[in-house]
Amino acid sequence: MRVTLPEAEADCSCFSPGCEACRGKKVIDSLLGQLAGHAVPQMAEARAYSAGQELLALLRPAPTQDWSWHVQGVEAEPGADPAYDYTCDYPETWTDDSTSEQLTSDETLIGPDGAVYDVFYPSGPDEKEETSTTCSDVGGSPVPMSRQRSAEVGIEGIVDFMRTATKARYPSRVRLYKLVHSAAQSALAEHFERMALIGSTALRIDTPDSDLDVVVYTRAEEPLNPVEALRKITEVLKSEEDLKLQLVDCARVPVLTVLSEDGRLSLDLTVDQPLGEWHVLWFQSLWQWAPLPATETLPPPMEEGDDWASGLEATALRCIKWWLRRRNIPVSKEGGYPTVVWTLMVLHVLRCSVFVDESKKHGNRALLGAIAAFFDRFASERSGGTLSFCMGPDGMSSAFHPQYEEPHLRYTSESYGALSVLDPTTTCEQSIAWGVMPSDLAPPLPPATRLLHSYELRRAQRLSAQVLSAQREVGDGGGQALEDLFTETSTACNTMPAAMPSHTLGVMVLRDGELSVGLLTKVWPKPGWTAPFLHRRDTHSAFCLQLCEVRCDGLLTPWESMVKQHWFKACDFVCLAGLQPMVTRGQCRGKYLRRERNRWKLDPESLERWHQMYELLAQAGEQH
Repeated sequence: MRVTLPEAEADCSCFSPGCEACRGKKVIDSLLGQLAGHAVPQMAEARAYSAGQELLALLRPAPTQDWSWHVQGVEAEPGADPAYDYTCDYPETWTDDSTSEQLTSDETLIGPDGAVYDVFYPSGPDEKEETSTTCSDVGGSPVPMSRQRSAEVGIEGIVDFMRTATKARYPSRVRLYKLVHSAAQSALAEHFERMALIGSTALRIDTPDSDLDVVVYTRAEEPLNPVEALRKITEVLKSEEDLKLQLVDCARVPVLTVLSEDGRLSLDLTVDQPLGEWHVLWFQSLWQWAPLPATETLPPPMEEGDDWASGLEATALRCIKWWLRRRNIPVSKEGGYPTVVWTLMVLHVLRCSVFVDESKKHGNRALLGAIAAFFDRFASERSGGTLSFCMGPDGMSSAFHPQYEEPHLRYTSESYGALSVLDPTTTCEQSIAWGVMPSDLAPPLPPATRLLHSYELRRAQRLSAQVLSAQREVGDGGGQALEDLFTETSTACNTMPAAMPSHTLGVMVLRDGELSVGLLTKVWPKPGWTAPFLHRRDTHSAFCLQLCEVRCDGLLTPWESMVKQHWFKACDFVCLAGLQPMVTRGQCRGKYLRRERNRWKLDPESLERWHQMYELLAQAGEQH
């Protein structure tokens, strides 16, 4: 950026209050402060380079009479393209006339002193120097990463980030695991038998935000009620001031969630639930692993050179799990699918739907294709059905038996459009539960949750298809679509709170196939419910909304009816709706903004959700 200055102002450095030259510096500083907030795409991308830090240094006259704009804390390497160093030179030989002859400004602005300043915006930085915040760092905040427009480079950056972040969090997770292990031993005393690690960490496909899943076993000869056991462990853990505890004892499977003080680490503890350990053993036999030794710590994180870590199957599983976390898809304890269901869904697609050239099996393009195939497979209208696995002479095979349904009933009936995943430990020979009546790992989801899944899968299907299309048409494309695919949703947007929040909250609900949105006025959890959220399959807990009409621009208008409050069950909950206050211009001089009381509009993300979900319901109705 160039700002033309009179020569005298560039020479003075006395900073005297009465000095006109120094006053000019203050004017320039004020002007540049305005420009920093100006809607210039190049500047906006430069400010995104390092989240959480000041990116624009204040301009001050240097001894060399150059004005430079540098990114704080970033030093250019030798030979690097200085895309973030916008330096403006104005030699002493320049005059107003010569400047006007040589340069044509991009814009002129009136400064605080009333003078006219010519502004020259720099050309956009090279694409390979742009930055992205597709991933969160170990602390959960965005980190700068190379945003080359190539999706292959982008997915490689995501995989490298997950590996590095998981390794960095390993010591903290080990400490949390040992604390819970010690508390279980102390609380259960002679009832304690052993504690086993299950889930993604045991399978070594965890992501930076993965929870630790642990089951504690009590002695068979001295049975202990699971709820009683978890309450005893909770009492012992209360002495740890840096931990937060959430006990869900009203669910079918009681679970104690132990969180670190900042909420970045989480451990889910259950009692005498062997199914998770059976699944770990089944996956280990599938991947021909030697069983992990029973220890009181966590297995070490995967290294870059590990064949399993760099393989297509493990990497695709990590990426889909990362997508689930970034999009806040409901987990099992909230009433969604267990992690093992999503894992088996990915395995089915990789084993049955994706054919990869062995010579390119570890390439980034193959990984992008596997991710796109998963979303394409389960975003279709015929995603309802039964998924089963069996072990034959040629290894593991899977089969999907679609459910022939009436499309218009997909979001109105509990049975239509439901996915059933048979437990592979009961359908595969030589498994620990072979011969037992096959059980369904996927619980029946209410229509509201299925609608949320459909929206997220359709969105991912569209974006992953754009990634592959850009890869074919433009050899260096698809990066933006990949970034949008893994964009993080607003905090806890898919979790219904069990208590009234201190601020106004919007909620989307689905009942009898009709999608509605309203302002939350009351929450009534069922007796005995202690979790901070409502369960998505709960038919007893309820909440009250003031229903609203939604204009095309997102403005909410309360219904004009005799009934002001409408009650809904927890199973009707789809997602929260982000709200923005309505702001209008005041009557005083016509330029002051005034916030209208109790008037709200949907934020852009929630408005998109509303339109897309409404379209899904309309399409289902049209196919009837």
